[in-house]
Amino acid sequence: MTPPKNSYAPTQGQMFVFEETLYLIDSDDNVESVRSKTNNIIKSLHEEDQAAAKEILKDFKLDLSREDHLTIFFQKLNES
Repeated sequence: MTPPKNSYAPTQGQMFVFEETLYLIDSDDNVESVRSKTNNIIKSLHEEDQAAAKEILKDFKLDLSREDHLTIFFQKLNES
C-alpha cells in the first residue's frame, strides 16, 4: 500500500497492511468468512448460540478483534 504523499519526505515509502481472513465452520459443516469484529462473529453464529456468546463476552470482557480473546471465546463457547 502506498501512503499519501508527504511533502517533507524526499521519496514515498510503502506500508505493509496485515490482512487476515477468518472462517467459521458450524456443526452442519457450513463455512462462512467473517471479519474479526465482535458483532460480525456473533451474527454469524446459530441463533441458539448467540445468547451464550453474548454472556461469554460480558463475563470475560473479550474483544474479538484480538487473536488471544478469540481463542478464549471459542474455547468457552465449545464448553457450553
